[in-house]
Amino acid sequence: METCAGKNWATDGKVNSALWSNETVLDELHFWQQIPNQNLEYYYAQLRIAFIAKELGELEIAKQLIDAIPDEGRTYISEEYEYSFEKIDVLLTEKFAERKRPNTIPSGVFFDNKDSIWVLGTKNDLHAYVGEVTEWNQSGELTEKAFYSGDEGDTVIFKTYNQAGEVWSDGTWVDGLMIENNVYRCEHSNHLLDTYGVEDVHAAKIMATEIALLNQSIAFTIYDEHNREIGKIDYRDDNNFAEGFFEDTTRNLLKAYSPIVRGTYGLIRGRLANVERAELASETLQTLYDCLAFIADHVVDNDVVIDEDFIAMHNMLDNSQFKSFNVNFESFIKAQASNYLAMIVDQVK
Repeated sequence: METCAGKNWATDGKVNSALWSNETVLDELHFWQQIPNQNLEYYYAQLRIAFIAKELGELEIAKQLIDAIPDEGRTYISEEYEYSFEKIDVLLTEKFAERKRPNTIPSGVFFDNKDSIWVLGTKNDLHAYVGEVTEWNQSGELTEKAFYSGDEGDTVIFKTYNQAGEVWSDGTWVDGLMIENNVYRCEHSNHLLDTYGVEDVHAAKIMATEIALLNQSIAFTIYDEHNREIGKIDYRDDNNFAEGFFEDTTRNLLKAYSPIVRGTYGLIRGRLANVERAELASETLQTLYDCLAFIADHVVDNDVVIDEDFIAMHNMLDNSQFKSFNVNFESFIKAQASNYLAMIVDQVK
């Protein structure tokens, strides 16, 4: 059985291991995928890959991998590693049950394993959403409504909701770039304070006036409940960001509403091409830019090439710089791992 190493999926894992100083799920997949199928240990490796698939929410893949282990492999695993396949089957059954559609979710909705959300919407031949799309979290709480327009669904008007069903933000994306972003004070959540540090009790809304780097809103106008301007926020020259700023505003930093599915690293390179570092007066934003630019400089297609230059330059950078923005990449590491899993299970068939 050939491995997937030639596709460079593991390269992404090594990059992220280097940046975060810990092992990623891609590293684990690559390790177990290297076990040759000429011995019984291969079946244990397939079981470990199935466990990773389960943790990523890829339950169908996990079940398929486990079902493909023959009796001799199961006997070997049970004797050498003391695993009970009966208990494993029960655990999978329970996981499938947990993913049962909540009562609040209407019929016709599908479950998105990558983001662990329920989605109601239509895709065209390019696999891009068109028209109205609604999302719920795994528990069945409404999280977002959006309308995709344009020939390829490349313009998106969206609203996001808190757990109480209140709209806490809305805006517009065009070809993956945010061009409008508004954040509202809500009775049951306060992103104005928690994310943007707005303490004025009269503030009812903030509207982005500057969206820079990779879809980060860094300057705002503040309005009261009568839509009167009462102040401004400008992070362009400031290093004292509110506590939740990066965690909240960069969680979907690389989320592409584009009709073309772009990979993580290729997307970084494309976005940075339109950003001037000199315009980012804040040291914090410049640090983020430097981290992303370092990666972008070594991107070929959608893979990061680890060569002598990469290693030499990486050693010159403070590792904490990369760790500070770990949230930007977490969901994409999982997405790439899911793609890798799909390749693995195709080879098992």
